[in-house]
Amino acid sequence: MSRSLRTSTPPRYLHPPAIVPTRMTPDSLHPIRAPRVTLVVPCYNEARRLDVGAFGRWVGERGGRSILFVDDGSTDGTRDVLLALAARHPGAVAVHAMPRNAGKGEAVRVGMRRALEGAPDIVGFWDADLATPLDECERLVAVLEARPGVTM
Repeated sequence: MSRSLRTSTPPRYLHPPAIVPTRMTPDSLHPIRAPRVTLVVPCYNEARRLDVGAFGRWVGERGGRSILFVDDGSTDGTRDVLLALAARHPGAVAVHAMPRNAGKGEAVRVGMRRALEGAPDIVGFWDADLATPLDECERLVAVLEARPGVTM
């Protein structure tokens, strides 16, 4: 029987946000890679409320950022809004459509499992209404970067 060993560092979880842009150190020739961060955003009937501009800016202005929207069986056109956003940001925005409403907890669970398949450095979930602004995510990532022993 063979056993596979995982050699990479397990992802750190967060809720809400965190991330640090790529930086240069004075004595380096190459940029320090910013952590790859994936946010899971559960959505149910958010078509009219979803701030697609804010989500688009967040993935578009920073490297190593992605969002996995989980449509939890919406009936109001949310899925179409999310698919249009994903088409504008290929590789940075993905949509997972659940066949029927299963509740926020299940949408987060399914989304987190799927997000971990991409092996991000940091994975967390965010509320679709942006009650916590996405910029706060960068602050939390900065803390996680400065203190590698911290997991949440």
